[in-house]
Amino acid sequence: MYGPNLASWAFLLQFPAYVLGANNNHDVFQLKKVQFYPPCAHACRAALVDVRLSCSSTIPDRTTPTCYASNVPFLSTLGLCIHQYCLDLPLETINVFWKNYAVGWEMKQPEPFYSFEMALLNGTAASNPLQAGGLLLSTSVVSSSSYQLAYGHIQRWNSAEKSHAIYAIVVFAVGLLLPILLTLLKHILPNSLKSFLYARAIYPAWRYSWNVNFRETGNVRPTMGQAFIISFHVLFNIVLSIVDLHTDIHETWSWDDRNGKFVTALANRLGALALANFPLTILYSGRNNFLLALTNWSHSTYLMLHRWVGFIAALQAILHSLLFLILAVQEHRFALWSSAPAWMCGSVATICVVIMLPFAMSWFRQRRYELFLVTHIVLSIIVIVGTIFHIYHLFDTKLAGYILYGWIVVLLWVTERLCRLIRLFTYGLHSATIMPIDDDYIRVDIRGCAARGHVYLYFPTLTWRFWENHPFSVASEHLSLARTHKRGWSSTYSLRKHKHTSSLASRLSAESFVPISPLDSPKTVIISSAHASPPPATLTPMRINMRTSISQSVPMLPLSPTSPTFPSTPAWPNSPTSTTGLKSPYRTISFAPHTPTPGAEPASTTLSFFMRTHTGTTSLLRLRSRLPVLIEGSYGLPLDLSHYHRLICIAGGVGITAVISYLREHARTNGPGAAKLYWGSRSDALVDALAEEVSRYDGIAVTKERLDVKAIVRREVSGVPEGWRVAVVVSGPKAMADDVREVVCEVGRGRKGVVRLVDECFGW
Repeated sequence: MYGPNLASWAFLLQFPAYVLGANNNHDVFQLKKVQFYPPCAHACRAALVDVRLSCSSTIPDRTTPTCYASNVPFLSTLGLCIHQYCLDLPLETINVFWKNYAVGWEMKQPEPFYSFEMALLNGTAASNPLQAGGLLLSTSVVSSSSYQLAYGHIQRWNSAEKSHAIYAIVVFAVGLLLPILLTLLKHILPNSLKSFLYARAIYPAWRYSWNVNFRETGNVRPTMGQAFIISFHVLFNIVLSIVDLHTDIHETWSWDDRNGKFVTALANRLGALALANFPLTILYSGRNNFLLALTNWSHSTYLMLHRWVGFIAALQAILHSLLFLILAVQEHRFALWSSAPAWMCGSVATICVVIMLPFAMSWFRQRRYELFLVTHIVLSIIVIVGTIFHIYHLFDTKLAGYILYGWIVVLLWVTERLCRLIRLFTYGLHSATIMPIDDDYIRVDIRGCAARGHVYLYFPTLTWRFWENHPFSVASEHLSLARTHKRGWSSTYSLRKHKHTSSLASRLSAESFVPISPLDSPKTVIISSAHASPPPATLTPMRINMRTSISQSVPMLPLSPTSPTFPSTPAWPNSPTSTTGLKSPYRTISFAPHTPTPGAEPASTTLSFFMRTHTGTTSLLRLRSRLPVLIEGSYGLPLDLSHYHRLICIAGGVGITAVISYLREHARTNGPGAAKLYWGSRSDALVDALAEEVSRYDGIAVTKERLDVKAIVRREVSGVPEGWRVAVVVSGPKAMADDVREVVCEVGRGRKGVVRLVDECFGW
């Protein structure tokens, strides 16, 4: 079971109180804080924004912060305005404003040369009205109309900043709660509606309206359900980026055109939404993501969301920085702003985001996964640290406001690593025995431990990169090479060769199997050694028939819809046990498991993994026979499919290791006859190596041929009584998974009972 992220749960329990600001000390999102406080003093400063001073430059036409800080008429006019319109404001509050904002709102600026009290003494006798846009040579009085206009702008600015904060909270909350709400909705829907949605709106692969396949990453087509969630995140962020921007509030300090007002507001909004998406990006990527346990969505689905939400956040951050760069150039403030700590920290974070994008592309990620992982983690840490310091220098806050999103990222990242360490220490250090199966596959046995689903294996002495780890499906948690016979299962099988042909055998081959084309070639996929790859070309066909009994054919008996299991299916017509008298032209191997001997000494628990060697870590394993290993798991526990009347498992190559756990769990509740396995493999040796494990289940294994998965699913589902629940599990090449998905949607649209698809193809 997935380990609980206790720190994250603690945050969620207190989240409503934090957001609502029930306690002023816990108003962490600062929804009650007025950004420009006191508004009356800021209004006085805004009323003087367009006046020219004796020290103002003419080319370009602007006044520097140093000029404001040293100009006596300006400071005395500002002090008089504050004295006139901020009647009940404490002197301490005025002095804080005077120190930080009397000169202006630049990221880097000097303090005024004169205190508020000294400036006020110089301006008490003034009577000249302030001329808007004119040259200020002496202390003047700000008119009530000018003050009220500026005060209105300040209030709308505060309202806009609050809306930025609210929309950021909405993005974060929706991204957190949407998977949970969709999961709850699935449980309350009736079976008829659920079957309709599965077949028409969730399982089908998404296509463009002009029928062009869209492939998200690694040549994988997202389902319509996944495409809906991705599209929702994209559209939701676009809408919240442009609504309620209050573009009129910037006319007192932006350059004098409407584009400047819109750019300022849009840049602020994009920055707020990017901060809200950062924690979601980290949360979706975690192996110990608590949403995995709450929703039962696959890790691959969350990795897909991680990529898309991360891309959205990256684009928002880049646009945020780019728009403020445009503002700095247009306002001739680039030299001033670029030397501010907030600007420098934000620039470093943005540059790292830009560098991350090409490294995260599918073509690079799958060819240089180790390099991608290292650069991704290092750059992500720099982005997080740079963002936190950017907000700290900009808002002078450490624990409240926008900086909270940065601390949530740190919390999620640290707790994820702690959970991984806990899982590692739970298993401890073990010894792995490595045995080559053939030129493509190896077997790894780890004795003295048990696990389910898949685990991440660390081989710290294999390379200098001791931190590297990869996921592998557990093929068996009981099988032990040295002591298999003591478990009571026969480790031998009979081999019969038949050379007679028959029309029936030819028909079955045409319906269910497709010879491999010489044009097909194997493809390398990084971190897919726990799953299958497309088979190679120009191989001789061989078919293997796995039976739970070789003594006689068992006729298919009708069951009532209330029966929880199916009987064992009859022997295939071209199998050695068939009564038709026809024999297959292919080599046929039948496995006959023995009943465990009562009182036999149990074998030591052993984890067995089967891996296809690639050019990375797995290729180095082939050169070793024994080495230390660390185990992090268990992850990806099989879904509970015991309430489905029929289970159909389709596997390609070493993808068999992912479906064995489903077969094992389903057989414990429903018996072996309720499940059927179809396995296509490129390797005879791989089939032989897994002979004992797969012989426990009913099914067909084929080597050097392709399974016609569409014909198989149609035939199997058509034999199931109407109204019964059927589960189809697929683990293999992406093309196989796409075909299975397509045919499951096809048969699901014509049935009343639920036909569920479980795709165990792991994607990066």
